[in-house]
Amino acid sequence: MTGRNRAGALLVILSATALAYLRTLHGQFIFDDLPRIADNLAIKGPAALWGAVRPGAWTGLGRPLVDLTLALNYQAGELDPFGYHLVNVAIHLAAALAVWALARVALRRAGLVRVEGPALLTAACWALHPLQSQAVSYVIQRAESLASLCYLGGLLALLAADEARSRRVAAVAWLGGLLGLGLGLGAKAIVVTLPVAWLLFGLAFPTAGDAALGAGRALLRRAVAALPLIGLAGAFALSSRIGESAAQGAGFNLADLPPLDGLMTQARAAWRYLGLLALPIGQSLDHQFRVSRRLAEPDTLAAVLALAALLGLAGWALGWAWRRTDHRLAPAARVGAFGAGWFLLLLAPTSLVPIIDVLVEHRVYLASLGPILAAVVLADLLTSAWRPPIRVALAVAVAASLGLTLHLRNAVWESGVAVWSDAVAKAPGKGRPHLSLAGALSEAGDPAAALPELQQARALAADGSFERRDLWRLEAVTLFRLGRVAEARAVLEEGLAALPTDEDLLNNLAIVELETGRPAEAEQLARRAVAARPGLAAAWNTLGEAQHARADHAAAVEAFGRAVALDPDAASQRYNLAVALEALGRNDEACRAWALVVRRTKEPGDVAVAQRRRVELGCGPPVGR
Repeated sequence: MTGRNRAGALLVILSATALAYLRTLHGQFIFDDLPRIADNLAIKGPAALWGAVRPGAWTGLGRPLVDLTLALNYQAGELDPFGYHLVNVAIHLAAALAVWALARVALRRAGLVRVEGPALLTAACWALHPLQSQAVSYVIQRAESLASLCYLGGLLALLAADEARSRRVAAVAWLGGLLGLGLGLGAKAIVVTLPVAWLLFGLAFPTAGDAALGAGRALLRRAVAALPLIGLAGAFALSSRIGESAAQGAGFNLADLPPLDGLMTQARAAWRYLGLLALPIGQSLDHQFRVSRRLAEPDTLAAVLALAALLGLAGWALGWAWRRTDHRLAPAARVGAFGAGWFLLLLAPTSLVPIIDVLVEHRVYLASLGPILAAVVLADLLTSAWRPPIRVALAVAVAASLGLTLHLRNAVWESGVAVWSDAVAKAPGKGRPHLSLAGALSEAGDPAAALPELQQARALAADGSFERRDLWRLEAVTLFRLGRVAEARAVLEEGLAALPTDEDLLNNLAIVELETGRPAEAEQLARRAVAARPGLAAAWNTLGEAQHARADHAAAVEAFGRAVALDPDAASQRYNLAVALEALGRNDEACRAWALVVRRTKEPGDVAVAQRRRVELGCGPPVGR
């Protein structure tokens, strides 16, 4: 294949992938996007970029590289989801190129006669597979794709060091691998396995020098060279373990999921991932997947034994390929063994540490490269006698079918209602999808449709898939939007009886008190909310509204100012600040505040009010948006 043909094929693959994700570019923020992006003050403001690059941010469980990209997105387009989705797709396309480059190196070093076609097909199947959609279309899972890009880049650099013709070039390439590891650790912990992946790659696909040394000595030499990488990964793992106790919602060390139970469950999950790779039917944002509690359970025992057999077969195939280097099946044996080892290695970080969500599709994003590469090589072997046009047509058909399926799957990522409706249909017996669908429906302006989902979530609350505080908060908000204020109050009081210092419940009850004409009681509750969490902008806003209702406009201005400083994207807080400044007669400041309302809010009614108030106050010409 000529260089021009190769470049043309890559362009087609990348273009098809971009088209398959086109419908997601205007998709909403959903689920963890809201706390990690929309409500995350750490990515907003002038200090956000420094906060992501300061040395202390790169220890523990933080993801500073992800936060840095989110902060840059915010600086470019604030909270418009389009820019965030566009960056996610760009990262995925870059990763697809890295997958192609890695596949070329692997197939060449394995000894395959045909390299270019299988490498391109591997990249196409990996980029267009519907199972990748969660890591790309769900904005906050940028952590997975960004870590994978760093992982692939680091590994490619280390492989370049393997084959460098001079020590200087080898040293520079090796430092590139170290950089890839370091950056990747700032995105997600899966990158801790990079040094082992380098060892695995060298064992499966030895260089000429490795082959001359033999498997054992070659592995030992590579392991010595990998010691600094292993040290960096180990230091990160240690700092992460120390930081676990401070990580809220990270899912580590859950009392109801001991490590052994988690490991047995992940053995079953691995086969489910492989099933979804082979036939992507039944995908969901939130799978209902049973936890394994005993090894004697038939499906658990079968999964564990099958994984052990897979590893044993991979080890045997690799040993056979080292002994029978000239056999025509040796390259395929090497690729098959590598594919199995890569898949299990990349899943290891989430298998060895018990995590509450036991089956999540984005975890197989980079791990899928192993099985896909092995499947492509097997298909190439089985069709080796076919005529080239037929082989090309078959490859195009496979890639096209994956691309079409990916396009159809991406429909669920266009809105919160769509993705959670799909999750409820796939996991009707799990509480969290029902609760999340209720939230999406309520936010979409259909609180009446949210109530049945809330009732279903309440009935399933014992499954532990969500926190009860979220149910109480969402029930109260939905009832309040329906005008059922007394019922909303009852729900909030139920929640506060169990969690008397919960800031969200306190704030929402304060809003109820305001609605029922009790500003003094609302102020007391809002003060309790800001005492519980001083950084909660919504509570400061509610405090200001209560003080304004009591005609304490000076205090209200201070509270609204705190709210605006904490969350510059909440337009209602700027609106309230402008009103309070007017009430104090501070018209120059009110003019500036109304100007910011015009520029920052998306509500046409608020913009019209702000423009009118500027005219009536004599603020000057209308403000452009």
